[in-house]
Amino acid sequence: MTGGKALAPPSLAPLAAAFAVIALALLLAGFLYYRTQERQQRDDARKALTAVSVLKVDQISRWRGELMGDAAVWSEDPNLAGQVLRYLSAPTPAGQVALRSALQPWKNNKAYADAAVADARGNVLFSLSGQTGPLPQAEAAAFREALSLHRPVLTDLHREPGDSPHVSAVAPLFISAGGTASPAGAVILQCDATTTLYPLVVSWPTDSRSGETLLVRRDGDAMLFLNDLRHQAHTAFELRIPLTRRDVPSVMAGAGRTGFVEGVDYRGVPVLADIRVVPGIPWFAVTKIDLEEAM
Repeated sequence: MTGGKALAPPSLAPLAAAFAVIALALLLAGFLYYRTQERQQRDDARKALTAVSVLKVDQISRWRGELMGDAAVWSEDPNLAGQVLRYLSAPTPAGQVALRSALQPWKNNKAYADAAVADARGNVLFSLSGQTGPLPQAEAAAFREALSLHRPVLTDLHREPGDSPHVSAVAPLFISAGGTASPAGAVILQCDATTTLYPLVVSWPTDSRSGETLLVRRDGDAMLFLNDLRHQAHTAFELRIPLTRRDVPSVMAGAGRTGFVEGVDYRGVPVLADIRVVPGIPWFAVTKIDLEEAM
């Protein structure tokens, strides 16, 4: 047998390097795929939230428009206005019967919580609920504005002690004499938000375990919640979040930010949200969903 040198084992270094390159490429591809999917999911969530937010703001605006339209009917319809003016000029039991007959269908068919008639000084002389006397503060301010502008005015959403959150539509009435229109009084239609506005706000167009819309407005150094929340009861006009909580979408709204945002909600849970201004009033609609559900 002829002697010779033993063959050296092949080097593993090129194989290890190739494996490392392949592994790195797979990791990079996985990371890029994950980021692409994440961006796609975030974009889908943004589009869905925007659609719901636009829907909610439109529903709120139409709800307010219907209140203004109803008040305008009382100001402009000579038959309806005439019944009120006759009573204001000469309050009688028969006049009360006529007023009740005219106002009751608005409570029964249009879900108004109450309807009242006030004189030119802002004193309620008749109401379906039986309450009379000076108008509450919010209604009194709207009453003066309506007489000044010669058109219906809505109060902001508010809550009197012992009462439900509501908006009142004030329909001013005038007596024309000698070419001038003198204030005679007003019809006040009180709309209970818990039975009309809130159902519009809390409804969600698809199945969702966390999606909800919040109505908020700025109140001093905090954002005030105007409706009860899905995950926390009895919050309307009770829950306030300080403006220092800048990571909360409701606070972002008070700072003037609108559109798609990411933050934490009133529970401290990470959320995606869409912020929109409700036209004509100092409200913000914050439509949000938990980040975990969205992603």
